[in-house]
Amino acid sequence: MLNSSHILDLATTIQSQVLKIHEHLEASGKGGPTFDGQAPDIEFDGINDTGTAALENVTELIDLLSTSREILQQKTATDFLSHHAPDRFNVYDAVPAIETRTYEHISTATKQPMPIIRRIIRYAMMQRIFYETSPRLVAHTQVFCLLTENTSVKDYYGTTT
Repeated sequence: MLNSSHILDLATTIQSQVLKIHEHLEASGKGGPTFDGQAPDIEFDGINDTGTAALENVTELIDLLSTSREILQQKTATDFLSHHAPDRFNVYDAVPAIETRTYEHISTATKQPMPIIRRIIRYAMMQRIFYETSPRLVAHTQVFCLLTENTSVKDYYGTTT
């Protein structure tokens, strides 16, 4: 379980990453990014890793500050795959709501090859449906609970995916 200082740490990290990007753009004379249709496309040469890390941290912060329902509603159509595959292969049933399971156990329970199960779960982790409590141990998140315990949400995602 994350404590409330984690969101402050993320915000501080994001601020320092954005400052680094800003300083790089200023030093290179490129100016800052804008949505102006006449503005040139900004290349982030030399700071791509910082930009990528900042975006990942922003996404995590958005998800941490969102409810489970909001997390599900923020997803794009392609993200529905992360909901469809676990449902289709009964992965949700293989990981009880208050327990953890190994990838091996889930593979056996779903009768699916280990590499397939690992990919399905890893993708679902990106959508905040599962997480690893430790290497090789999978657990559910609050988003998972909403998907499996709320009939209207489960029906909606079953129909949509």
